[in-house]
Amino acid sequence: MNVDVAALTELYRAHLDELQRRTDAVCKKHGLDGVLLHSGTPQKKTQFDDQYWPLVTVPVFQHWLPLQVESCVLFVEPGQKPTLFFNVERGYWEGPPTPESNHFWPFFRVVEVRSPAEIRRAISARVGGLAGVADDRAFLASLGLADDRITPKALVDDLDATLVHKTAYEVFCLKQANLRACRGHAAVLRA
Repeated sequence: MNVDVAALTELYRAHLDELQRRTDAVCKKHGLDGVLLHSGTPQKKTQFDDQYWPLVTVPVFQHWLPLQVESCVLFVEPGQKPTLFFNVERGYWEGPPTPESNHFWPFFRVVEVRSPAEIRRAISARVGGLAGVADDRAFLASLGLADDRITPKALVDDLDATLVHKTAYEVFCLKQANLRACRGHAAVLRA
């Protein structure tokens, strides 16, 4: 589907400004210097094999970026350009899907990493003032976060609340998704 990338980029800029404002308020409420949002960890299909289910991205991470890459971390600090610790380590058999557009990259400070240890080194001086949200507690613990700073319910509830009111960018994306779905349903009906 052809989308005006310049218009998409402007909608995304406004979307991020709003998310930054909302997240800054959440950080202030919780007395945090920032939050670490983990992209997710693929889950094994069974303990008896090395097959994994496709990655289901953590919603608060997905709210910020249209990226489905495991073990990435978005570091959001009040008043600062968000930092994306972008996992560039790839498995032998498969890799993440390519994003449909590159409109989002310029809005982040991107640091390529191959392991959680690299993220830990980058945030170590500030880790005491941070909390994180992840589906994988062990991943955030490996970054040095204290147990009570890993996916605390009150923080998750407040970040989830930032998902409720849709920005113009989100409404645009929902419309595009519905247009695609309509074409698919029409093709099934014709068949």
